[in-house]
Amino acid sequence: AEDFHDHDRPAGFGDEASDRDVLVMLLTALATAFPDGRHTIERLTPVGTGEALLYRRFTGTAFPGAVTAGARVDFAGTSLFAAGSGAFTAQRHVEDLLTLTGQPRPDHTGS
Repeated sequence: AEDFHDHDRPAGFGDEASDRDVLVMLLTALATAFPDGRHTIERLTPVGTGEALLYRRFTGTAFPGAVTAGARVDFAGTSLFAAGSGAFTAQRHVEDLLTLTGQPRPDHTGS
């Protein structure tokens, strides 16, 4: 939805960008950094009549030319999405950023 609200909006995007625009920017950055990136829904559970709990995972390989080129990332997240009129209207979310910040590491072992 155009008026999408992120209750856990990441810092650093200023007040000018809408929550929807910030989400698009983050997804675009992931797609650029990890061209083979894959978002997998591992579990989807309806909550009441207008919400869904989503357990998701992102995997991908850092793009060629990056300091960490060829390194794999794999991290999980959980989101509670609210929906109305055929669109997501809000989300609350948490990602396993501790795992992500330990990745990616270049693989210099040749494996």
